[in-house]
Amino acid sequence: MSIKDLSQKVTMLSQNINIYFDYKAIDVVKFGRYSYGRKISYDQNIKLIEILKNMGIYHLRDKYISELSGGEVQKVFISRVLFQDPYVVLLDEFNNNLDLGTQIYMINNLKSLFKDKILISVFHDLNLVRGLNSKVMILKDGEIYKYGDDSTIFNGRTLQNVYGVDVEQFMIDSFYRWIKN
Repeated sequence: MSIKDLSQKVTMLSQNINIYFDYKAIDVVKFGRYSYGRKISYDQNIKLIEILKNMGIYHLRDKYISELSGGEVQKVFISRVLFQDPYVVLLDEFNNNLDLGTQIYMINNLKSLFKDKILISVFHDLNLVRGLNSKVMILKDGEIYKYGDDSTIFNGRTLQNVYGVDVEQFMIDSFYRWIKN
C-alpha cells in the first residue's frame, strides 16, 4: 500500500501533539484531507464547517494554534481526524486536555462520529471506557490480561489484579460521596 493510500485509510491521534508551525485552526483540520489533494470541494467544505460546529470550535477557525488552550488544540486535532474520514482510527488517550463536558460529549457520540470505522482507543479513565459499552482489552505488564465485553471485564477481582487496589470499592465510595450532596 502506498503512503498516500495508507494516509487516506488509517489515522492516529496521539495523546501528545507536537506543533512545529503556527497554523490557523481551520488549516490544521484541512490537513486531514491533504493526501486527497489540496482542493476541497463544496460538499467537503460544508462537512468541515459541520465538524467545527459539532466540536464547538467554529468560532476558533481563524485563530492560530498558539492562541488556543490545550483542550481547544485537542478539539482541532479530533476535528482533523473526523475530516480525514479514514477507515481505521487509532486514538491514544484522545480525551487528553479535554474538559469534562467535551469528554462526555465524545464518549456519548464516539460510535456515531466514527460509524462504519474500525476504532481502537487507549483509555486510562475506566468511567469513560464503561460509557462505551464496547469490547475492552486490559493490559497488564505490557501483555493482554483480559479481553471481552465491558460487563465481564469490569469486575472487582479483575481490576484489583490489574491495578493492585480495590477499584470497585473506590468507585462505589466515590459514587456515595456524590449522592450524599
